[in-house]
Amino acid sequence: MYILFTIKSSNENWFERDLVMSTLHFLAAYSLTWISYTGPVLESVDTPLGVPPTKAQMNFVTSVMLLGSIVSSLVTGQLPELLGRKKTELIAGLICALAWALIVTAKSINQMLAARFLMGFGCGIHFVVIMIYINEISQSFIRGTMASIPLFSFSIGCLVSYITGWVCSYEVIGYLNLSTCVLFVVLVNFLKESPVYLISKKQDKEALAALQFYRGASKATVAVLEEFEHLKKQREITSKSTQRGIIVLTTHIVLSCFMGSSAVQAYAGHFFLAAAPDISPHLCSVILAVAIVAGNAIAVLGTDLFGRRVLMISSCAVCTICLAVLVTLLRWSWAPDWAVPLVMLLYPCAFQAGVQNVPMVQLSECFMPNVKGIASSIVITCNGLSCFVLLSVFGVLVELLGLDGTFLLFCTISALTTVLAFFTVKETKGIPLEEIQAMYERGYFYWQ
Repeated sequence: MYILFTIKSSNENWFERDLVMSTLHFLAAYSLTWISYTGPVLESVDTPLGVPPTKAQMNFVTSVMLLGSIVSSLVTGQLPELLGRKKTELIAGLICALAWALIVTAKSINQMLAARFLMGFGCGIHFVVIMIYINEISQSFIRGTMASIPLFSFSIGCLVSYITGWVCSYEVIGYLNLSTCVLFVVLVNFLKESPVYLISKKQDKEALAALQFYRGASKATVAVLEEFEHLKKQREITSKSTQRGIIVLTTHIVLSCFMGSSAVQAYAGHFFLAAAPDISPHLCSVILAVAIVAGNAIAVLGTDLFGRRVLMISSCAVCTICLAVLVTLLRWSWAPDWAVPLVMLLYPCAFQAGVQNVPMVQLSECFMPNVKGIASSIVITCNGLSCFVLLSVFGVLVELLGLDGTFLLFCTISALTTVLAFFTVKETKGIPLEEIQAMYERGYFYWQ
C-alpha cells in the first residue's frame, strides 16, 4: 500500500530510512483524501455508521483530523528528546493503527470523529519527529533529497487514495490502511535509534553502532569514526540563531499556506468538469494528484541538484505567474475552456516543487539537536493553523471578493513570498550545521 523509495549507494543503508520517511506521510495523505470519496457512503441510507450524519457532522469529520494534528504538534514537541526518535515514530504508528482500527469498526458518528482525531494526532507526532530523524541519519550531500522524499510520498498517498477510492470498496480501503499501519509498526522496530540522540544520552557505544548501521558499514571505518567525532563536537546553539531560523521558516510556511494551494485544488475539479463535462470526478482527482506527484518528483530530484534557494525562488515566481494568468482567465475568459484546468495543473506542480518543499527541507537541517523538537513543533503548528484558517475563511473571501478577486489576493501574497524568498532564503545545500547556524547568527538576509 505504500511506496518505498530505495536509493542504494556503496556506503549508506538507505532502505530503512526511506521506510521511515515514506509510510506515515503516505498514510496521512491517504487519510486526508479518504473523506472526499467516502463521504457519499457515510451519508447514504446504507451508512456503516447506523444513522446518516448531518452536514455539520460531516464537515467536522473532514476537519477534525487537521485539528488533531495541530493539537499533537503543540503538545508533543519535546517527545523526540524525551523518548528518542525511534520510539516517537513507534508511538505515532501505533496511534495511526488504532485510528484505522476504529474507522473500520465504526458504527457511530462519535467513533468516527474520535478515530479521525486520533489519526491527525498520530500524524502530527510523525510530522514533528520525521525531519529531525532525517537530518540526523543523512549525510550532507544527500540531505535535501532525503528530506524531500516524505513530501513526495505524501503526494503518492493522494494519488493512490484517489485510485483505490475509484475501484475499491469502503471496507477494503479501511483494511488496506490498517494493514499498512501494522506493517509499519513491525518494520520500524528493525531501525536503529538516531546516533545524535544516543550521543546526547551519553550512549556512545550504541551511537557508533547506529551510525555504522545507517552508513551500511560492518565495522567502524575511518569515515564513520570521523563523522562520529564530528557529531560529538557539535556546539550548543545560541538563542539568536534559533529565533531567526524559526522566524524565517515560519514566515515562509505561513505565507505559502495563504498562496491558496488548497483552494486551487478544491476548485480544480469544478473547472475540469466545465472544460470536459463527460469526465469522471474520480478521474479529475487522479489527474490533479498526478500533477502534485510530478511537482514533488521535481523537488526530490532538484533539491540537491539546484539548491534550496534557486528552487524556492523559481517555484514562487512560477506560482505567481500561474495565479496571475488564472485571475485574468476568470475575469475576462480570453482563452479556451481547457486553459483554466491547465493552469490549475501547472500551479500545484510548481507549488510542490519548491514552495511546499524547501521550508520543510530546511526545517530538518537548520537547528541543533537540542532544539529541533521544539522548533519543528512551532513551525508545523503554525503551518496547520494557517491551513485551518485558510480553509475556514475561503468561502467568505469568495463571497466578498468573488473567485477572481480571491485568487488575485493569493497572487499578491505569492508575489510577496517571491520577494521575501529572494532576500531571506539561505542556501543550505551541502553546508554543515555549524555554518548554517553562523549564517543565521549574522542576520536574516541571505547575503549576511
